Amino acid sequence: RKVKITDEVLTLLDKVRFELQKEGIIVSDRVFNTSQDLINAEAWLMGLTEAPAEAMGICQHAYWDEPKKARNVKMTVLRASSKEMLAIEQAYEEAQDLIRVKTKMDDETSELKEGLETRKKLQKITKVLAEGIEFFEKKKLPSFKYKSMLEAARFRLQTIDADLMGSDMEEIKKGKGGK
Repeated sequence: RKVKITDEVLTLLDKVRFELQKEGIIVSDRVFNTSQDLINAEAWLMGLTEAPAEAMGICQHAYWDEPKKARNVKMTVLRASSKEMLAIEQAYEEAQDLIRVKTKMDDETSELKEGLETRKKLQKITKVLAEGIEFFEKKKLPSFKYKSMLEAARFRLQTIDADLMGSDMEEIKKGKGGK
């Protein structure tokens, strides 16, 4: 089956290339042309005959040549291709920091406050991740990375809840609840 890249996607690709060039990241003609093949392959894997803007997400892996440029390229590509993809990626990155268990603080009030703030942020993130996963599945895009982060964020929420209630996770898993 043949896949076609629409004029809209080609225009977005040009926009991404221009934005990256302004930031000092040069996408060569060869890489630019290869990225169109990547987009076609992505659309083909999605079962489509016309490449949607979301298929451009694959270009985030082709447009950088130094690791320090990777995140900037990723965000530029996602910003142009899909606001939903950008939102879920930002939620993913924020969740990475929040799911790490924090070290104990000297002051219980500070620890409680941080736990509540982290919980509030994680609740918003889990909503964004769940909505993003639904979007990805509708578009037939791979979502396993976000599904595993959603599970990790939910588990971290349970841990925070247990800490706030004065229970440990083993007691909760056994169904005992509090101390």
